[in-house]
Amino acid sequence: MGRKNELRKIIYKGKGEFFDLSSYPVYREKFSFGNSSIVESGFYITSDCIKCGICFSYCP
Repeated sequence: MGRKNELRKIIYKGKGEFFDLSSYPVYREKFSFGNSSIVESGFYITSDCIKCGICFSYCP
């Protein structure tokens, strides 16, 4: 039943990730709304890599 003093909040912008663990491989998708930007995360190996191993301890 409705409440007279019900508090309602409007979400103007946001971002998040969707995971579907029932599929293989796991489906993962980032999303945003309201002019919020998606920030890419992770590590990328480029052709500049000389395989020195310094970054190895930071790699997930």
